[in-house]
Amino acid sequence: MLCEPLITRFHEYISQ
Repeated sequence: MLCEPLITRFHEYISQ
């Protein structure tokens, strides 16, 4: 997985 903050934010958003 990429370490980009945008990707992380998106992932956390869809994970909820």
